[in-house]
Amino acid sequence: MDAERVDIDSLSLTTPMVHWAPAAFGVKLARVYNDACSAACIVHPRRLIGMAVLPTQAPDLALQELERAAKLPGLRGLYLGTHINKQNLDEKTFFPIYAKCGELRWAIFLHPAATVAQLRAHLSAAKRELILGRTAARLLKL
Repeated sequence: MDAERVDIDSLSLTTPMVHWAPAAFGVKLARVYNDACSAACIVHPRRLIGMAVLPTQAPDLALQELERAAKLPGLRGLYLGTHINKQNLDEKTFFPIYAKCGELRWAIFLHPAATVAQLRAHLSAAKRELILGRTAARLLKL
């Protein structure tokens, strides 16, 4: 990081994240990643910020993992795909997750769940769903 003149960076688990897995396995994967991410942030608290991953294929379990992960040192936000197993982000089933992130004052970072050719369309659609659908404003108190 020093050689590249980067003062601080965020850690995140990129595609395929954990929502591809059966729910119980997705929870295990999320916990392992979130714990390891927190451990790295503890070692380098001034250089690293952790972004949690959740088993969003099971929103109730995702909310439980969010509440657990929020207590881990160094984690400050959620890393989320632009769709969850072909469900759009403005599905009401995800609203409790967004509301909890708002309550925690956690950032939500979107990662396109698409091929490079689909990248722009996925990010644009996800942002449009959350903003124009007023999901972000209602649940994140924007």
